[in-house]
Amino acid sequence: MPVATITTDFTKYDLKSLQGAWIELRPLPFGLKLERRDMATRMRLDAMAAPKKGSKQNTAETQSIELEQFSKKATVFDLAYCVGDHNLTDMNERKLDLNDVRTLDFLEPRVGTEIEELLATLNGDLEDLEDFQNPSTSSSVEGKTDSPVETNS
Repeated sequence: MPVATITTDFTKYDLKSLQGAWIELRPLPFGLKLERRDMATRMRLDAMAAPKKGSKQNTAETQSIELEQFSKKATVFDLAYCVGDHNLTDMNERKLDLNDVRTLDFLEPRVGTEIEELLATLNGDLEDLEDFQNPSTSSSVEGKTDSPVETNS
């Protein structure tokens, strides 16, 4: 029978963006992926909520800020579960704490982007995004001959 559960083992990846750097990663289980999606939905709904009467907030600005916060929060969520070990340090050779959101504020962007892409591949997020970005080429009503609602002309 096919095994449909993930392994909790970590896989070591050599980073191309920083010579000699490596990181150990594991995928999110589907339940945690759903939990992350729930966080996104809550934050998007909060961002889309209209400002209260008398508020001088710009709705578009509020949405942008909320969505940016979600991206950072989701990345920290992924890093907390998915990262096992790494050899990334700061200039004083102290190991970076990738579970601390403040670390992302001074992480080399190429390194952060590469880790983010590895996690997206590992967690199947790239396939989800491709499905979203490539809408179906056929209409949902294409090929239908019967209508569920009868009309009398």
